[in-house]
Amino acid sequence: MSTLALKIVAICSMLLDHTLKILPMQHMLAAWCGVPMETSYWLLDIFEPLGRLAMPIFAFCVAEGCRHTRSPKRYLLRLGVFALVSEIPFRLAFTAPSLEQDVYALHVFRFWPPVLTSVIATLFLGAVACLAYKKLTEKGHRLLGLLPLLPCLLLAEFMHADYGGWGVLLVFLPFALEKKKYYLPALGVALTLLYLVDNAWVGHGLAWLMPDSGGASYFANWLVALCALVLLGFYNGKRGGKGSPAEKWLFYVFYPGHLLALWGIAQVITPLVRNAPLL
Repeated sequence: MSTLALKIVAICSMLLDHTLKILPMQHMLAAWCGVPMETSYWLLDIFEPLGRLAMPIFAFCVAEGCRHTRSPKRYLLRLGVFALVSEIPFRLAFTAPSLEQDVYALHVFRFWPPVLTSVIATLFLGAVACLAYKKLTEKGHRLLGLLPLLPCLLLAEFMHADYGGWGVLLVFLPFALEKKKYYLPALGVALTLLYLVDNAWVGHGLAWLMPDSGGASYFANWLVALCALVLLGFYNGKRGGKGSPAEKWLFYVFYPGHLLALWGIAQVITPLVRNAPLL
C-alpha cells in the first residue's frame, strides 16, 4: 500500500469516528428511524471501534514525512500551523450540544486550561521528537537523541492532547526503529498498553477484568487498532498518486473542514431530536 492509500483508509476511519462522537446518532436513529435506544447502542458499539484504525496510520504517515522531508523546518512549521488552525474547528465540534454525554463532549469552549487538545498537536509533538532525534543522531549522539522525546511526551500529557504521550510514541517508534520487523512489534506493544492498560484503568482496577464494566469495548478497540498494523505491514514505501498539490494538502484541508461540517450539522440536528420521543 502507498502512503496515499493508507491516508484514505485513515480518513474514512476518522470520519466515521467523529461522526459517531459529534452527532447525536442514538437519538437520530430513535427519532427518525424508529430504532429502540438499546438496539442503537448495540449498533454503534459495533461501528465505533472502526475509528481506531486512524491514529496508528496517521502517526506512521507523519513518521514517514519526517524521514523523507527535504526541509525539516518547513515540515514542522506546516504541521505546527496546521495544529493551530485545526484547534478552533476541533473545539467547536466537540463542544457542540451533545445528547450523548460521552467523554469527548467538552461542553465548554475554552483554550486554557485545555480540556482536550486535537490529535494534530500530538502528531506535531511526535514530529518534533523525530526530527530532534534525527538531528542529534546525524551528529553521532544516538542516546542523546532520545532526550527530546521526554519533554514531548510530558507536554502532550500536560496539554491533554488526544492520545497523549502514547500518540507521540506512535509517531516516534516507526521513525526511530526504521525497519518493519522492529517497529511493527513495538507499535503492537504500545497499542496493547494504551488500550488494555492505560485507557482501561478506571481508578480501582482494569475495566476489562471486571464483570459488567463494558470491557469488551476495550478489546474491540485494541483489535481494530492492531488491524492498522496489518495495513502498515503492506506499506510499499511509495507515496502514491501523482504527487499533485491536491494530494499533498488532502489531510490538511480535510481535517478542519470535516470538523466544521459536522459541527454545523450538529447545530441543526440536535435541537430537532432533543425533544423527540425515544423508544
